[in-house]
Parts: sequence; structure tokens; C-alpha cells
Amino acid sequence: MSDKVANIWCSLSVLIKIKNVISPRTQLKLSFAVTFLSLLPACIKLTVQPSLRGFKFALVSCALSFFLFSFQVHEKSILLVSVLLPLLLKDELLLPYAATTPAFLATCLASFSILEKTSPEDLQLKAFSLSLKGYVSWFKSFPRIVRGLFLLSLALMGVLSVLSAAVPPPQHLPDLFPLAVAVVSCLHFLLFLVYFNVVILWDSRNRGQKKIS
Repeated sequence: MSDKVANIWCSLSVLIKIKNVISPRTQLKLSFAVTFLSLLPACIKLTVQPSLRGFKFALVSCALSFFLFSFQVHEKSILLVSVLLPLLLKDELLLPYAATTPAFLATCLASFSILEKTSPEDLQLKAFSLSLKGYVSWFKSFPRIVRGLFLLSLALMGVLSVLSAAVPPPQHLPDLFPLAVAVVSCLHFLLFLVYFNVVILWDSRNRGQKKIS
């Protein structure tokens, strides 16, 4: 079983083999351009309105940009939330995974109350929601959408865990489940990248804060 990295290039390989379409030199230029453009909004906002809070959000945004779009990246750079399951199965650590994951999820649910605190204000998206008011009707259902996405994420994690551990992949698709984990993880990271950039760009609390010297 080969390791699959949960970035955009590995995920796109499901649809198109980029290395068969463009040269390595062009791939390098393309990945640089996409990486640069994806981290540019956060960096510009931090430059215009420097603050410790903005720096923390920009740090997360830039880290996700580099992981998702860089020409070469190692899965260990984001191991805990990415390809952990396939690597654990490779090292025959399914039992510790099965024992600790429910405890981790219970701790997260107790600490963050995601099923209750899903309003735009709770998720630091109040300014963004106000800017969309009157233009996007579905934003009124935002809390329900967030809860639905969270439950869908948990369901996918459970299904992929069971399939990876208990179901042998088709002989002609030996990397089916690791690749599925990588693609699902990549979609999560893209969503987080968009989220953190929205928080950064619409964050009015940066104004008036003490600037970083």
C-alpha cells in the first residue's frame, strides 16, 4: 500500500494524471503560482492590518496553502489530521486507533459544543454574514448547514475507517481506500483554507489592536 498525500495534486490525479499532461517544469511553475495566489490574501491583510490575532490566522492559512498546492510535500507535515489512518493500518495500530478516536471525538464535542454553537457569530463569521445579508438567501440556514457538514464528516470518517480496516480493496484498485482518505482529507483542508481566509479578510477585530513590532 503506497502512501497518499491529501493535497490538491494527489486528489486531482483521480480525474487526470497531471504528469502525463504537462512537463515537470510546468508543474513546478503551476504549483508555485497557485500556492502564491492562495496565500496572498492573508498575507496582504496581515501587512495592511498587522496584529497578533491576524498573524495566527495567517499562519494557519499559509500552512494549508503550502500543504495543498506545493510541488512537493510530505504527509508528515500534516500527519495528525491527514493520512493517519492508512499509516496506522500499515503499522498494525488499528486497535489503538479504534480506542482513542471515540475518546478524541467525545473530548472535541464536549469542549467545542459544535452541535450547539454554529451561528455565524460563534464561528467568527458575523461580519461576513452581514456583508452577504440580502444577497445569499441560504446563509440564513448556515447553522444547520454547518451541523450537517460536521455530521457528514464524522460519517465519512467512520465509513472509511471500517472499509479500510475490514474490506479488501479490488485487485485492480489496491490503493482505493488510502486514496479515498486522501481526497476526503483534501476537501476538508480546502474548506478550512477558505474558512480561515474569510475570517482573516472580514475580521474587524484586527483594527485597533496593538500592532506587532
